[in-house]
Amino acid sequence: LQQLKGEVCQVIHAPYDFSIGVIEYSSLRNCNSVDDILHDINQTDACLPFHLERAKPLRVTLVKFDAEEFILLLSFHHIVTDGWSMNILIGEIVELYSARIEDRPANLVPLPIRYMDYAIWQQDYLKSALCEKQLHYWKQLHSDDIFLPLNLPSDRLRRSVDTNHGAVYSFVFEKELSDQLRLFAQSENTTLFTIFLLAFEVVLYRLTGQSVLRIGIPVAN
Repeated sequence: LQQLKGEVCQVIHAPYDFSIGVIEYSSLRNCNSVDDILHDINQTDACLPFHLERAKPLRVTLVKFDAEEFILLLSFHHIVTDGWSMNILIGEIVELYSARIEDRPANLVPLPIRYMDYAIWQQDYLKSALCEKQLHYWKQLHSDDIFLPLNLPSDRLRRSVDTNHGAVYSFVFEKELSDQLRLFAQSENTTLFTIFLLAFEVVLYRLTGQSVLRIGIPVAN
């Protein structure tokens, strides 16, 4: 990325070489298991920032356990990849590796479109009458909304400075309950995701009493 005349723009560089960091397993003998090793390496690497104006938006690390066993760790800035792109990338890495092992030419299928094509389509859409109509609809729908912090009951004071720190709580539904939820979703012609999102909003409303809730979710397409 570069700034030109006050605006951020994409710069497509020519293919380039990059270095691969190598970590020897022997230097990590204090870890209890391979999972501990990978977890520590992942956590450390994930906390390192990307400087998009002066550095490459990816990092590659090879963890070497012995002469025959390696693990390749890839870290990307989200600006250069997404879920769909990762499927293509992993497939091409597997094909390149297999071709090298089998001493044959790699069979990489040409991509029908590039991200630059998508970006152009998106820019055209943002300038269209359809986009303006839909944007006007949502602005009108939420014109009277007042944004308030989520007033969740807690056992400690809210931090004066917001952070991105969080946690994950995992649990498993019984099969009978899962089956009932699927049937309910089908009867309402919706998805399980929508049902769970609605249940989450109900819980938040019950805890806060706030009727206007803003929940950010990752979506594709």
